[in-house]
Amino acid sequence: MRGFGAIAFGPAVAAVLMAALAQSLGYWHGTDPVVAAGGPVQLLLGTSMLLYALFALVHLLHWIGDRLTGQPTPLWWLPERMSRDEQTVPGIGGAGDAPVPAFPNHLDGAALSLAMALVSRLALQGAI
Repeated sequence: MRGFGAIAFGPAVAAVLMAALAQSLGYWHGTDPVVAAGGPVQLLLGTSMLLYALFALVHLLHWIGDRLTGQPTPLWWLPERMSRDEQTVPGIGGAGDAPVPAFPNHLDGAALSLAMALVSRLALQGAI
């Protein structure tokens, strides 16, 4: 679940930090990016939509690279427990446990990030 949280909430946290940076840089240069964006919510939604779309692209490209090379790369959030032969994590209980599928993998990350980008876009347009 640690990887799921990073995919779902990582870009949102980064959007808040980027919006704060834009606000502080705008203050130093005599402009107000929050007003230019249409308000603080619009600035956060627009930034998070961009970041979620970029995360989806990166995850999709990584998944395509895994399929082209035929070798899955280790998942960075489970490096010590990842099998190099398949996208599974060894069983937790003991040696007799069956491996469980690794979640999220890169295709799951791409789908989740794209869904979050779509939700951000719909919220930005006022459809939600």
